Amino acid sequence: MDTEEIFRFPVRLSVKTPVDLIAAVPYLVGFHPENCVIALGTDGHEGSVDFASGCGPLTGAVDDPSGLAGRLCVPFTTRSCRSAILIAYGADELVTPCLLAARTRLRSLGVTVAEALRVTKDRYWSYECAGTDRCDPEGVPYDIHHSTIPATAVAAGVRVRADRAEILSLTDPVTGAERETMDRATRDAEQRCARLWGESGPTGRASLTAEGIRTVRTVVAAALNGEPPPAPATVAWLGVLLVDLRTRDEAWAHIDRSRIAAHISLWSHVLRRVDTAYAAAPASLLAFAAWQNDDPVLADAALDRAVAAEPDYSMAGLVRRAVHSGLSPRDWDGFTPEWLAEQAPVADGTEAG
Repeated sequence: MDTEEIFRFPVRLSVKTPVDLIAAVPYLVGFHPENCVIALGTDGHEGSVDFASGCGPLTGAVDDPSGLAGRLCVPFTTRSCRSAILIAYGADELVTPCLLAARTRLRSLGVTVAEALRVTKDRYWSYECAGTDRCDPEGVPYDIHHSTIPATAVAAGVRVRADRAEILSLTDPVTGAERETMDRATRDAEQRCARLWGESGPTGRASLTAEGIRTVRTVVAAALNGEPPPAPATVAWLGVLLVDLRTRDEAWAHIDRSRIAAHISLWSHVLRRVDTAYAAAPASLLAFAAWQNDDPVLADAALDRAVAAEPDYSMAGLVRRAVHSGLSPRDWDGFTPEWLAEQAPVADGTEAG
């Protein structure tokens, strides 16, 4: 069971009714939730949602609802948030024990639970409904089209994926025959790297860096021109070359918001195909591009791949802090390929931008 925290949203969504809340959650977490419990941190006054913490998907009855609730509520201690909304998706017997345990945990932390709902596709049940018509044991029918939330979110450019699986499909390693092809290409790339290093003698590292920068520039230019994704041999070679931090930084410097979709597509393609040993760099590049695209869910999924490959990978840690601290990508004081070439020049004419 996973616990995820999403700390920044590209638009402020103000929820005033249970229907607003139900309409807002998919835009806040980036996908349509199922069989899970989500805790929203709010400002307690204007109804603005500041962050979300979610547990799931649940595949069966939880043996320790209080333990899950404890993990779900951690952000409320680290962020000093004093007001919360709980919303659970799924059958009563599956999610209600976790929802009630989370409510108890939040109250023990001094957090006011403004609302607690269980939601299915067409009805909701309120656990904070004393004396209102929301206590109907049959649930309350709802229609999100009666809320202005979807229009507000869409106008702000916020997209919603079908489910979490759609997000993970952008980071999951390829399998089957494609994996076998990539394994062969990776072995060839490693042998090519060893030959280049040996042939270059004392300048082996510089030669590999120069080759890496040339390869990055070629691959990125092709992606921005709308050309087909790089072939297996190129992907494997790029994965090996990105171990060099100067080469990785070259790729990082080329990521810009104006063409962000092409960068996301490129680094997703590379990440899914490189050997796990080479996943940290492309995963971090994808995470950075996703963050620049106001997509913290994809960023976190990519960062999970990076950390799994190399737990202390510095770029992954930097991007994770940016995503979770609420730093706007528009405030990112980045660097350009030209600046990088001046600060870290490499032989063989790669200094030119």
